[in-house]
Amino acid sequence: MKILNDFDLRVLETAKTWYLEGTVYDPDDKKWPKHPSFVYRVRGEWTSWVDELDPEHIELESDEYFKYVYQDLIEEKAWKIYNVLICIDENA
Repeated sequence: MKILNDFDLRVLETAKTWYLEGTVYDPDDKKWPKHPSFVYRVRGEWTSWVDELDPEHIELESDEYFKYVYQDLIEEKAWKIYNVLICIDENA
């Protein structure tokens, strides 16, 4: 039996959140999605958090940089799981 680590749990939680509320917009600002990386992934416009958050102001090799790289890894894996969930949902 495999025990899920923190990374795997965050991947699954992200995929679940996108599946349930990926296209929901921020209640305080209807122009901004609650999950921008998901919305832009669906549109094919997403690159990475570092690129979206002004790469000129994020120092390479900094803690902030690695935080965004880690989040990108989580979301890349979650995106694959989300696409499997959509396929299952469409075939149900």
